[in-house]
Amino acid sequence: MSGERSIGVIGAGPAGLAAAWRLAGRGRGVRVYDVREPGGRLRTERVAGRAADAVVQLLSNHHTQVLDLVESVGATDLLVRLPGQDAVWRKGRANTLRYGSMRSMATSGALPRGLKLRLALKYVPFLERHASALDLNAPWLAGQAGLDDETIAQWGRRELGDDFVEYMAYPLLAAYYGVTPEEVGAGVFHCLARAGLRVQLLGVRGGLAALAGAVGEWLDSRGVVVVSGAPVDGLEPSGTGVRVRVAGGYADHEAVVVAVPAADAARLVPGAPWLSRVPCRSTATLVLATEGPVGKGWFGLSIPRRDPLGGQVASVYVQEEKRVDGVGPAVVVVPSPAAAERWSEGDPGAALEAALPVLDVVLPETRGRVVEARLVRLRQSLFVPGPGHFERMERARAAEVPPGVALAGDYLVAPTVEGAVRSGIQAADRLMAGPA
Repeated sequence: MSGERSIGVIGAGPAGLAAAWRLAGRGRGVRVYDVREPGGRLRTERVAGRAADAVVQLLSNHHTQVLDLVESVGATDLLVRLPGQDAVWRKGRANTLRYGSMRSMATSGALPRGLKLRLALKYVPFLERHASALDLNAPWLAGQAGLDDETIAQWGRRELGDDFVEYMAYPLLAAYYGVTPEEVGAGVFHCLARAGLRVQLLGVRGGLAALAGAVGEWLDSRGVVVVSGAPVDGLEPSGTGVRVRVAGGYADHEAVVVAVPAADAARLVPGAPWLSRVPCRSTATLVLATEGPVGKGWFGLSIPRRDPLGGQVASVYVQEEKRVDGVGPAVVVVPSPAAAERWSEGDPGAALEAALPVLDVVLPETRGRVVEARLVRLRQSLFVPGPGHFERMERARAAEVPPGVALAGDYLVAPTVEGAVRSGIQAADRLMAGPA
């Protein structure tokens, strides 16, 4: 495989696909490597013929560069606007609420009455007062404004009380990011909360993988080579390019974008020891294909850790309640942060055994309708955005990395698909700009 003078992209998740799209759109030759099919966290599993999004569930209006990319590859017809009807398990039942609707939050039984009052009188004004520093697509601004010096658990208990931490912060962070309020910087959560005040949710026909497929088809039309099933063993930068060791051979590239989780980047990239200090962890999700629908009008159910059910499960997603073509009937179960490592490293049967008693309570008709189960393992793919994380990443991106290498990944920009896509575009632009 020697002789390649294109730009290599390692990783075909959202960051890598965005980098390849940017490079190809500027007329550069590109070769993409990944151990799986393109998509990364845009992963749709087919279990017993049912499609279920196993990792990322939805997009939103805040994913501006994602939407630009989708439009540029001609895939906007895949997007469907959703009502955003979710629920929180409290007092033995699912209490529905609609994210992005203050009226719904105020009337739902998902939150204690005193907390709703404190949110209206104190937290929402706080978010609006600091709006210029609370951009979900630029969370380092919160750090620069002094809003990310402690965890959201520390800030929340002091300013709004324990109920804020347990019924606002924990359900969101555990369900979507696999982390706890005791780990996450206050500024990051404030950015997420402010975005949630005016969020519009989007589903994808056929599942999130359909978007990755559309980008892949566009790349193919531009001559981009995507090599699947190709684990990269290491990089050898030199003054004339970067040699990629892959699949028992090697390929020589003009430059390389490394668009894999921080833990994998630390293994591949010489001369960037700070990568190994980005906290990463593993998790898994359980996909259950069902015979017929099992939903009750809500898509995502979050389970607070105060509830006995929350010891094993953080959230449940009823796929057919997305109400988009080609998705479901299926249920995706996300473990609590406390159980995530066990699910990731353990036997699939043990994960199913842990999940079914929870489903017996929150979706009692599920057990008799499961036709097949699959455990989707995510090894070292979650990063923990602790206090000051993104401010440190802003400085780190300017630190020395090997010549001809650029990094991409959500851990650099924001804990979202949008953050991953932005990082890929920025990495491509840095390589095309050449040495400073």
